[in-house]
Amino acid sequence: MERGKAVVALAKITSKGQVTVPQEIRKALGAKEGDEIMFTMTGQDTANIRILKHKPLMDLYGVLPATKPFTDSDKLRAYVRTALANRVAQNGNDE
Repeated sequence: MERGKAVVALAKITSKGQVTVPQEIRKALGAKEGDEIMFTMTGQDTANIRILKHKPLMDLYGVLPATKPFTDSDKLRAYVRTALANRVAQNGNDE
């Protein structure tokens, strides 16, 4: 995508709350199958999206506190997902 050039596309929300990200947006963001999308509310009716690329397992090092036991894998996944999203939001990138 050219620097400073806006890419605008529309998509509809299905009855199940699903949205297909338009091809030109996926291409501009470099989004691939399996990537996650983080939504950040920036106003009452405005949100930004960010593509979170899947990374190697070692990138999760340090995300979980060593003192917190997790016995439920679904709770563990939710905690990691939230912790990573918070890390991206704070750092301004997904590195």
